[in-house]
Amino acid sequence: MAEVETTSFFGRIMNSLGGVLIGLLLIPASFGVLAISSCRERASEALQDAVPVEQAVAGKASYATGKIQANPIGDAPYVRPGPYLTLNRSVQIYAWKQTSEKDGEKTIYNCTTEWTANPSKNIGSEKGCRGKYNPGKRTRETNSRAAIRLNAGGKSFSVDSKADFYGMPSADITVTGLTQAGGYYYLTSACANSATVGCERISYSGTGYDPQAEYTVIGTAQGARFQPYTSKNDNKYLALGAGGFAKTLESIRSSDATMTMILFAISVAMLGGGLSMIVGPLLSLIEYIPLIGGFGAGLIRVIFFIIAAIVMAITYFFLRYWYVVLVLFLIVMGIVAYIAISRRKQAEAT
Repeated sequence: MAEVETTSFFGRIMNSLGGVLIGLLLIPASFGVLAISSCRERASEALQDAVPVEQAVAGKASYATGKIQANPIGDAPYVRPGPYLTLNRSVQIYAWKQTSEKDGEKTIYNCTTEWTANPSKNIGSEKGCRGKYNPGKRTRETNSRAAIRLNAGGKSFSVDSKADFYGMPSADITVTGLTQAGGYYYLTSACANSATVGCERISYSGTGYDPQAEYTVIGTAQGARFQPYTSKNDNKYLALGAGGFAKTLESIRSSDATMTMILFAISVAMLGGGLSMIVGPLLSLIEYIPLIGGFGAGLIRVIFFIIAAIVMAITYFFLRYWYVVLVLFLIVMGIVAYIAISRRKQAEAT
């Protein structure tokens, strides 16, 4: 049964004032995230000067290219052992979930069902879900990882379990004994056809490999074992990628770029959200203006996020390419000084 909670005008203002404090914390934190995005050491930068394992020297990364040999792993009784480097079983349960929607000063709470990996354990005490109960998951989640060896140039190297994968193929997993529907596997056909609270479904993911294809490991070779390479900044890197050294390094660069964009997007969201929270009381007042209140407040929030994106882009450039900015600054200062001296000489001549 739906529950309705009414928030007065002054109550909304007070809530907005609390958001101001959070906004004041988000703004400096957003620049901290941006600093990590722009100034962090990239794995591709730390590993780009790696040398073949035959030329390995102390303090420098090395690599080897060859074929992978790994012990077959599976997930009994559903997945037979196969050529997987990792194999992960994820479990979701059909459970109750609280939902809410705004209607002016009212907040309407309802209880719906959804597939989720983390059902609320206290759903019965939440508004709109009084008396509901979510059972715990009966099927456990699993994560398996094979012991990896790389056979290269007549030598066999074991690869430390801390290795990160780059450009590796997804595992082609064959599942038996379960009912498949919509990309998931159900313990019973009843749950696949008409789910009820407590039903479970399974999904599999993992990293595969082709025993006949070539792969490259980049790290530190110690005897017959590849371990993480420690960079000058004391960061540790151990990469295993599909193809030769150049292709693996390109996959690492792509991963670095993706992480940079994710951190940048987080910093923009934090700055835009912080600015919106700081002016939260004003936005609450605007929302009470007839006809344009909600639209006007929403437009202001959009403008804040656009401003945040521009500010963060400029700041990122300054942090990441400070040397370029410094050179441009010196050039501009040189031009200004040259113009000033030339005008002074002309004035003295006349």
